[in-house]
This record gives sequence, C-alpha cells and structure tokens, in this order.
Amino acid sequence: MPGINIRAMEPADIEDSFNLIPSVASDFLFPTYSEEGKREFKAKLGQIKSRLADKKYISFVAEDSGKIIGIVQGSIREGHASLGLLFVDRRYHRNGVGTGLMEMAENQFRKEADVVKLSSSIYALEFYQRIGYAKTTGLRSKKGIVYYPMKKNLR
Repeated sequence: MPGINIRAMEPADIEDSFNLIPSVASDFLFPTYSEEGKREFKAKLGQIKSRLADKKYISFVAEDSGKIIGIVQGSIREGHASLGLLFVDRRYHRNGVGTGLMEMAENQFRKEADVVKLSSSIYALEFYQRIGYAKTTGLRSKKGIVYYPMKKNLR
C-alpha cells in the first residue's frame, strides 16, 4: 500500500469519511438489499454520522495523498468488541486497505476484548473469512438489510 496512510480518525476527517459511506453502500450493499433495506440504511445515515464524531467509538481512516479512501469504526463495551462499519473506496479494493484498517481496529480491540463481533454484508463475507472471521449463523435479514453475524477470537 505505498502512499496509503492508516491512522486514527480526527475531527477534520468526519465529513470526508461520511461522504464515502453512501457511494460504497450503493456499489456493494444495495445490490443485495430490498427496497426496504435501502430505505432503512439511508434512514440510519444520520446516526452513522453522529457516531463518527463520538469519541467513545474507535475509528481509523485510510488516506491516499490526503484523501480519505477508507474508514473502520467499532466499540468496546463491558469487554466485548463490536465492529460497526468498514467502508473502502471501490478503487482501493483488494489492495490491502481493508485489511490494514481491520488490523488497526483489532489491535485496539485486543487491549480490552477477547472477541470481536460484526455483521457482514454478502459482498464482504469472503473478505472477513480470509482475515479470520467465522459465521456464527446463516444469513439474516432485518428490515430488508441482509447480513451474516460473524466473530473472531482475538487471543
């Protein structure tokens, strides 16, 4: 990943990070969502933006020449880590950006948690399996959003 920097998200990154999310969702999530799922996702964008500014969440960004090209965010509560989002610009897929973001998040999670859980889109399933996550159940759907519950042991 020459030229790509992965670092903790700063307040100045919030707007660019947020703007990345709808375009990546449109390319990779929406093809597997029902119309209800697309509406649900769009309705939650305000909550997502609020979380980007909330310091209780662990957030990292990937940048290329100062441009935000990826974001990962999660949280730790009562010793349990949860990954809330991972979005990478389509032009940077399969170049190590997602893996690098996940490594940064997992290293932070490892300080307080033994396991991290997440909900994978159909598109991202193979990626998460490749980096050590396992499905905990089959495909689920909630309000038209389809996902696989997954987890990874960190120790």
